[in-house]
Amino acid sequence: MPTATGDRRARGGLLERAADDVHADGAHLLLEGLQPQAPAGAGAGRLDGRLHDDRLPAQPVQPGDRRHIFNAVYSINLPSPLHGNKILAGAVNGWQLSGITQWQSGTNLTGNSVNQNYSMQLNGAIIPGTENIVDPNGGANGIPINNQSITGTNAIQLSPILTCDPTKGLASHQFVNGNCFAAPTTPGVNGPTVLPAIYGPAFFNSDLGIFKNFQIKEKMKLQFRVQAQNFLNHPLWSFPNQNNLTLQFNQASPGSSSIPQTNQNFGYTQFKQGQRIVQFVVKFYF
Repeated sequence: MPTATGDRRARGGLLERAADDVHADGAHLLLEGLQPQAPAGAGAGRLDGRLHDDRLPAQPVQPGDRRHIFNAVYSINLPSPLHGNKILAGAVNGWQLSGITQWQSGTNLTGNSVNQNYSMQLNGAIIPGTENIVDPNGGANGIPINNQSITGTNAIQLSPILTCDPTKGLASHQFVNGNCFAAPTTPGVNGPTVLPAIYGPAFFNSDLGIFKNFQIKEKMKLQFRVQAQNFLNHPLWSFPNQNNLTLQFNQASPGSSSIPQTNQNFGYTQFKQGQRIVQFVVKFYF
């Protein structure tokens, strides 16, 4: 559906199960959050990086876009197997189990990167073959690679050129292939205005609780509860900082056509977080 900041397309399903001792709800949403689309002729770059006046520009995905969201909530009255002994029955019978499980697909790494171009750093690289051109202002020789020299204006952001699918050829715990990006070196040939949305690690969490109320009097009861957050102790892999989502291009020598991407940690999740937390709670109601 259209919004003031873009479009959000959603499809979903709801599953509900209710019985005497069990109640469970599950919901799944398939979402696609799109940014406002530029008008025809707005000058978005083609996927091959060449500047021209697009008539059907790409519509970028919002930074907060997550394609899948699943939530499940359940409550189960556990069996009461004891009946002959009131003391044991009071301790064993009448417990209730409840929990919530959440799963979300990864967030949009491209949209959340600095400048939405993975904070591309050229580290003083110059256009190949210009190393003998003298800077009249007394700076280093050569024509620096920047938006002015490549696009002819400071109004257009410089973007890396795609050479392959950055979601292919990934190693373990890698989500973006840095070898699929190249520095723009030819005047008039910039990277795409809108880089493809690439999604990071998924989020998963499951909390569980078990409790029982002990009735003392009509308006007085004691509740014992044991609850565990992330009770499966499932680790979540994350990026330690923006350095792992920063493209670093370094020229082999001044004027060289070799400007490789040198950040070996680019696209890798190296930080594992999440731990099981168990709480014991006693409540007195009166």
